[in-house]
Amino acid sequence: MERAIVVEDPCPPHVLMRRLLAAFPTARRPFLLESAGDHPADGRWSFLGIDPHRTLRGYFDRTESERFGPDGATRVTTTRQHPLDAFADALAETATTPPSDDGPPFRSGAVGALAYDLGELIEPTARTPEPVSDEPLLDMAFYNGVIAYDHASDIAWAFATEAPDAPEPRWLTSAVQLMTRPATTTRDHAPPVRIGMPISSTVSPAAYMKAVRAAKEYIAAGDVYQVNVAQEFIAPYAAAPIDLYAALRDTNPAPFAAFMDMGDYAIASSSPERFLRYDPRNRRIETKPIKGTRPRGHTSGQDAFYEAELMGSVKDAAELVMIVDLERNDLGRICEYGSVRVQALRTVEKFATVQHTVATIEGRVRAGVDVSDILRATFPGGSITGAPKIRAMQVIAELETARRGVYTGSLGYFDTGGAFDLSIAIRTVVARDGHASMWAGSGIVADSDPEEEYHEAMGKASPLFAALGARECIPMSG
Repeated sequence: MERAIVVEDPCPPHVLMRRLLAAFPTARRPFLLESAGDHPADGRWSFLGIDPHRTLRGYFDRTESERFGPDGATRVTTTRQHPLDAFADALAETATTPPSDDGPPFRSGAVGALAYDLGELIEPTARTPEPVSDEPLLDMAFYNGVIAYDHASDIAWAFATEAPDAPEPRWLTSAVQLMTRPATTTRDHAPPVRIGMPISSTVSPAAYMKAVRAAKEYIAAGDVYQVNVAQEFIAPYAAAPIDLYAALRDTNPAPFAAFMDMGDYAIASSSPERFLRYDPRNRRIETKPIKGTRPRGHTSGQDAFYEAELMGSVKDAAELVMIVDLERNDLGRICEYGSVRVQALRTVEKFATVQHTVATIEGRVRAGVDVSDILRATFPGGSITGAPKIRAMQVIAELETARRGVYTGSLGYFDTGGAFDLSIAIRTVVARDGHASMWAGSGIVADSDPEEEYHEAMGKASPLFAALGARECIPMSG
């Protein structure tokens, strides 16, 4: 059974998140999926919550489940089940009928992260020879209490849903009260983040450009048509994770922004890119890959100049077309024959610091296909691997110096009614053990210029540097 309280003219979701963290300082797994900035097409909904009744973590060699009972007891189980199969089973335990109204698409269910390296479990031939990481490949928490915001109508809902052997989400009563308090106190606003020292890159400019040249050699040999090459940046960070998210939100608002405190690490993301959105009522699935980047202009004329340059780029157009073909093929594996189509081939979407060209591909998922089948067919997203996908992943494993982890994986929600919406985890910072890790990369094709690709990657990283209060980056020598 589902209960809902409607709140008109609520405080903004990021303000409510700070208030909840202040009111419930020991809350488990707080999350915020926020449509930040002015993005009417993809920015209608935001969601947040705390204190899940269950968590599920999948690793290379095991899957761990932790349940929190109504009496406060915790039950932990470990199995050898594949993380995607365990996740599909967990969703099935609390599955509900999709809502018949056009209200919030997420009311109860799972929120979390799929690491890029989960792709190695899906496609073992893409596995690196490095020692297997013991960081979670799938990290989900299940909530029976969710706050949903509709930015189109400036209304919020507080949803409480019964779940077997789960405690009632009593925090929702406080959340409703906190939503109606005016946003006037200084505690509602994050202090500026200042790390006090430069960010360091794990590879030198010369090493990154060498990797680009190596990728071009694979392209010339016919191994791949395109491959995404990225680099990692490291900075000291010991402040509250929510302050990092707030700084990133201020410098780079995005339609798929996310904050997740996983306990032993935290994620702050300002992703502009949708990986997958699924509506179980009509079985429609959609992906929106991004390829092609230019900066925003300081004036409207300069902005228009960069947009025209982007739309006139043969290289960027070719990159996007290749990824569209890849995504059509991936969706074709789980969609009805003839239903996959390119709804929009190449449109410009503008964000705070950059503008991108974006495609929209959609299809109708076959009956009987579950979330595990969908993710096995499509994950990780082709826009951040290259084409063909498996060979591109193998090249990435060879050329990059570390595992990507959350970067270029996916963040989002899975509703108990079957709907889900996932981003590509780019423009994302992971805080762990006193440090912040962030990545940025570029799509390499036959006519890529190594120096230009390096500067494109640095341009994508600049909002992350700004969020940390450090505009300087010190690369490794060599």
